[in-house]
Amino acid sequence: MVLLETVQGAFTSQPFGLPASGVASREPAMWTEVNRAAWQSYTGSVFHQHFHPGIDRAAPFGTPVRAMEDGTVRSSGWLNEIDGIRVEVEIRPGTRYAVNHLSKARVKTGTRVKKGDVIGHVGCTGSCTGNHTHEGVSIVEPDPVGIVRTFLYNPVLFQKGGVLQNDPRIQPLIQRVRVKGAGVNIRFTPPDPGNFGNVFAISKDTGIYRRSTGNRLGPLNYAFRFLWWNDENSDWAIVRGFHRRLAIHRDLITFL
Repeated sequence: MVLLETVQGAFTSQPFGLPASGVASREPAMWTEVNRAAWQSYTGSVFHQHFHPGIDRAAPFGTPVRAMEDGTVRSSGWLNEIDGIRVEVEIRPGTRYAVNHLSKARVKTGTRVKKGDVIGHVGCTGSCTGNHTHEGVSIVEPDPVGIVRTFLYNPVLFQKGGVLQNDPRIQPLIQRVRVKGAGVNIRFTPPDPGNFGNVFAISKDTGIYRRSTGNRLGPLNYAFRFLWWNDENSDWAIVRGFHRRLAIHRDLITFL
């Protein structure tokens, strides 16, 4: 299991790490280790006034940009004056990749893409000095002391020959279950100091079902063991239930 380079045969004009002196002022302040970075300080990190948290791949204007892995497009189009036209794809809850500075996006938010699909074209939108894509990988996970953060990883680690090329965090999910029935509701109660909380699946149906077969997996009002909130807005949570780890987001329950 490896992530594709988004632009095949491109020249790496800026690797992950400290930026070239001529463009350093364009890069953000970040706290980093050798191969990952974060926006906030964390245990073991070093502060850099300017850091490049991705890979720049230079190629001619209009060169196809391909999906690194199967996933769902979470955003597509103009983002801001820094990133320009950008496509971000979620491989699995907490793991995403993005390409910036595109001349054109070829996919819409919410669509599914397959590894190798053309998702855009090389350009120079936003803040850039020439035609290229900025390729990045982000993973939401606990830091060394258990605080959940969004880390920006060096994409090379997950590509062919990289030390994390078979890491389970970049593998698409292959099994999903959905709470079925009218009036579906997922309700959280915040965890207590002992790291417990309740997550209830409530429906007029008889329980939680396996999406592919329709087989019933569990009862209503099933209390899951809380592990952690997976983003700062508490929009979805990681819990443990049915002897497996699950991600619960609104009415969708996903095996991890």
